[in-house]
Amino acid sequence: MASTIPEQYRAVDPFASYNSNTVNQITEVRSRGENLLDNRCGMDVVADSTSTARVTVLPGYCYKDDMMIRITEEHSIDFTDPEQYISFDLTYYTAPGYFYVVLEYTYIKSRPSPQAKIKIVMPGQRTFYDYGTSSTSLIFLKAVYVSSTGPFTIDSVHDFDPTLPNNEREYATRYVSPVTQLPSFEQCRDEGRLAYETETNQYWIGTDVEWLRLAGKYVYLITGPGDWTLSGSDYYHDIDVSGLSLDSQDVVVSCRDTSTNFVITPGDIDLSTSDVVRIWMPVNTVSLSVTII
Repeated sequence: MASTIPEQYRAVDPFASYNSNTVNQITEVRSRGENLLDNRCGMDVVADSTSTARVTVLPGYCYKDDMMIRITEEHSIDFTDPEQYISFDLTYYTAPGYFYVVLEYTYIKSRPSPQAKIKIVMPGQRTFYDYGTSSTSLIFLKAVYVSSTGPFTIDSVHDFDPTLPNNEREYATRYVSPVTQLPSFEQCRDEGRLAYETETNQYWIGTDVEWLRLAGKYVYLITGPGDWTLSGSDYYHDIDVSGLSLDSQDVVVSCRDTSTNFVITPGDIDLSTSDVVRIWMPVNTVSLSVTII
């Protein structure tokens, strides 16, 4: 039977050589007293390419009971091993269904010091736990969809349970941080990260594959017939965007009817200059909310 205890580092165990309570109070500055994963890739769970009954937990950090826990090596989980489960009970060992991979840890002043374990929760046990809160010893890592238990067949892994969407991977809050120049993108470090690049005065967000520049958003109202100008058989309205520093190659314009909130497709949108966005319509009776990004 495989061990449920991955290779790990904890900062700082109870009864350590210096004040563990003080160190963990400092950790609370990061965790804010919540049980959270440190970043998007940390302790991710992926399917095992060699077995339909196994998954692998990747290295990473989390915060549990204000203890920072780091899994330092990949950890394999065998779903056919009863020892891998929180509480193995054939009553709840059903498929198809969502099994959970969780990290189990409770900060207790004891010797030997408690260790974090990687465990499995069966589909019928999912509602027993309040994941991510102080009332449970568990942190949700992944929902694993199993189509059959004989033979055991893992079909997919998910960041949340589609049938109980509040059971999901939860991450420590990160705020916008300034950088002089945007660094080269690294997914595990930058996915979900907001950065303000001081050199270019631009905001960026990390997606799963790259940095994406965040443009500003401007909402403008065209309230009625008096806002339109007749030209030939159509009407236009000019929106002054000279203060927005828009790039006409990247600008996105969307229009909605203010009375119905339906998306409206104008007759034309003229972006020939960087100072004016001209909206064309065949009538002058429509009131529009125009969003410019």
